Amino acid sequence: MSVMVRSATYGNVVGSKVKADKEELVFTLPDLPVLILVLVVLFSSLFLVYLKDFNRRLLVFSDQLSQNYTQLQASHDQLLLTRGVWSSQRHVKQVADQLGMQLPSAKEIVMIKI
Repeated sequence: MSVMVRSATYGNVVGSKVKADKEELVFTLPDLPVLILVLVVLFSSLFLVYLKDFNRRLLVFSDQLSQNYTQLQASHDQLLLTRGVWSSQRHVKQVADQLGMQLPSAKEIVMIKI
């Protein structure tokens, strides 16, 4: 009798019958608690694989969001610099000179009371 057959005969899943020169294995249904335990282990292992895959996908998505955030932050910084340049007193004076604008005199300024 091989080692595998001997080890299988001691469990409650497989039984063996010996006939004269011939040995045959008989498979019987396991008890209900053992069947439930096997199903629970199977489902938990499949669920673990699913969770690991889901975790990897979330990690990739998080990395993509982090890269997008970095790009948007750089763009925002550039826009702030541009706004600072456009609103500087020197730039405003240059544009006003190009358009032929000048400051009004004190007599030309009118105050309106509300």
